[in-house]
Amino acid sequence: MNDNEVNQIKEYEHAFSPKLKALLSFLTGITGTVLMAWLTGDVFGIVLDSIRNTVLYNLIPFLVSGSLFAYLVYKSEIRGVQGMEFLAVFVLAISLSEVFKIIAGEVIIDTSPFRRGGSVFGILTDMMMPIAVLSLYLHIELVENQRPNLLRSIGIFSSGLPLIVGGLLQIIVGETDILEDLLNNPTLGKELENVLTFYLYIFGIIILWISIYGLRVMYLTMEHADSPEVSRGSVLMIVGFSSLIGNFVLLGLRDTLSISTLLSLGISFTVHTSWLLMGSIVFFLLAYFLAPEFAYSVPFDVYQLLVINREDGVTLFSFINEIRHYNKPSVQVALKSPAIVAIQTLLKEITYAEGVVNLIGMSDRQLVLRTSGPITSVLIAEKSSYFLDKGLENYTKAFYEKYKDHIENFTGNVKVFESSIILLRKYFPFFRKESL
Repeated sequence: MNDNEVNQIKEYEHAFSPKLKALLSFLTGITGTVLMAWLTGDVFGIVLDSIRNTVLYNLIPFLVSGSLFAYLVYKSEIRGVQGMEFLAVFVLAISLSEVFKIIAGEVIIDTSPFRRGGSVFGILTDMMMPIAVLSLYLHIELVENQRPNLLRSIGIFSSGLPLIVGGLLQIIVGETDILEDLLNNPTLGKELENVLTFYLYIFGIIILWISIYGLRVMYLTMEHADSPEVSRGSVLMIVGFSSLIGNFVLLGLRDTLSISTLLSLGISFTVHTSWLLMGSIVFFLLAYFLAPEFAYSVPFDVYQLLVINREDGVTLFSFINEIRHYNKPSVQVALKSPAIVAIQTLLKEITYAEGVVNLIGMSDRQLVLRTSGPITSVLIAEKSSYFLDKGLENYTKAFYEKYKDHIENFTGNVKVFESSIILLRKYFPFFRKESL
């Protein structure tokens, strides 16, 4: 791709400012949650009240979230999108919590998002929430980073341990009359309730923090979007995270709002946690259902892709993704490939290593390398992430399999590799379609 071709490619232009788009998405999630709370609590309140004490109340959210989980796994497998395990576990944990409520016989709405059940299934219901929150956090970590932050993840999961301990105590109480009499003491029972309630508020703050972290990552993804699909997916994710925030705000202020504020306006609602959370999950997953490869989108700049024949030091294919950083005279592609091969060889000589170089880091750039046969794909980006690595790995394997004969019998004709632009559409969906 010469300089004239580079100048002809235009950057993806947002219809309006990403900041304004993100703000509108955030407000949509908040107002949508309030609207859904009003619809389920006022307009359709009679219907929900009629099924509140039946299996249907938890069965419907279970069927919806379970179906979303199955469809997410199916789309990921059929499209070859890797790294979706954490997001799938998040949806699965929410789905399982509903079925455990049914089995435990807890179909009556309680005053908190965490069910205190006097049975094994009640305890499993409690465990699902920290597992769901942890897996959602790990998914966001993979979007932005090379690997999840282990210590932070352990801290998040440990925040749910009192829920598990409280449930275990209930099993002991159910099997030991002495402990049951002790814990049935009104004063002691109130103290235990206060401890658990206080910790649940802390856990709610952690969920709020994860939601804000997710909003930041999705905003950066939108800001660096190179295609309408990535921008749209980021909007849906921001709506989902803001809806999750709205759920917990409504839950915490439910009594105050319903009595003083909303009641005075003639508006009443009941916070049906399972139903509102189901709505948030739908927005989360729409981004992946519409374009499963949205997982490979990144919240940072990706500049250029090179495919190099290591044996000849020749660039078989080159694609420039980020134009604004190439408005100054740059090193010709023909000179980049031999330099990268030389760096690989030098690093192996210095370290006495037999393996392949997968990453070359600088203060403001990273060269992510993946090898298949005699070719090496090099992605020049601001930084790397798990999804970006997987996309490059799959692209490199697909490139070699598609052009294996031409690569092994290379005669100097690189035009034959121009059709690999189709592979970019599959493995790097955040690249601009007009340039693909």
